[in-house]
Amino acid sequence: MADVVVNPILLVSGVPSASTTDAAGGVAIANAAADNWSIRPLVLATGSLPTGDHLLLKFLGAAATTGIRIVAGVRPPAQRQGLGDLVFALTNTQVMYIVIETARFLQADGSIDIWTTGGENATRCAVFQLPKAH
Repeated sequence: MADVVVNPILLVSGVPSASTTDAAGGVAIANAAADNWSIRPLVLATGSLPTGDHLLLKFLGAAATTGIRIVAGVRPPAQRQGLGDLVFALTNTQVMYIVIETARFLQADGSIDIWTTGGENATRCAVFQLPKAH
């Protein structure tokens, strides 16, 4: 499987986000049978990771049903990896949003892996890093 890198967009509480184009709906899978998404750790200009521990994922389905699997992480760093993978289906041109916690899905290298289990190549994924709750 090949990694299709998805870089998170950092959202800051009480501050409008940078202008993003919603028309494309995120990063597309080139080959649904062989590719997966890899959310790379978001590193701030200071070289540190943001303090938020939740991500907002947006999926845009293509013309066929696509199975989505967000792969459980490894411990450490994923302290809640025992909850397992998160699997759901995305149909036609359906748009779906889901908030996930990094404590369940982080891999050893700090990435999060999302696999498709068949379906259309044009399925897209966008990722937003949510700020830590106060």
